[in-house]
Amino acid sequence: MGVLSPQFGSLVPSSSTQTLVSNYLNFNNGGGNDFAQQYLPEIYEAEVERYGNRTLAGFLRMVGAEMPMSSDQVVWSEQNRLHISYDNVACGVGGANNTLTIPIGAGVVNTIFPNMTVVIMDPANPAFTVKAIVTASGAIAAPATGVVTVVPYTRAAVNAGAAGLAGLKVFVYGS
Repeated sequence: MGVLSPQFGSLVPSSSTQTLVSNYLNFNNGGGNDFAQQYLPEIYEAEVERYGNRTLAGFLRMVGAEMPMSSDQVVWSEQNRLHISYDNVACGVGGANNTLTIPIGAGVVNTIFPNMTVVIMDPANPAFTVKAIVTASGAIAAPATGVVTVVPYTRAAVNAGAAGLAGLKVFVYGS
């Protein structure tokens, strides 16, 4: 039967609990089979290869080195980045002061629907900014019509003035 010799230290049974030389690491034996080998430069490269470079980043690189599997699924979402927006929107006067008219041209359709929340801004007047909810839209029956009816949150009408507003910017926010 073979003799088992441990790689680090030695196992010598004792019948009583006592302090023995074999209970401690021997840094003076020069054999390289003890705790002091971590300070040897030629051993350090092998340890870095196996355990990382003893930094947090090295540890994470070693334990987090997983290969992607075919069952992994990545879902990319750009929430709150891309908004529906229109330029050169006109606002009516009088009884139509909560009606916005989107200029519909080639390749442009009305995609604003009821219950969406919108922001109406006037580039010529930065103080004019109105948040509103859409109550009716031509987008349901005919997307080619650009008429949208809104109710503002903080005022009675979008356009309280006697003249109509033109050149407004409208964009949908929230969901």
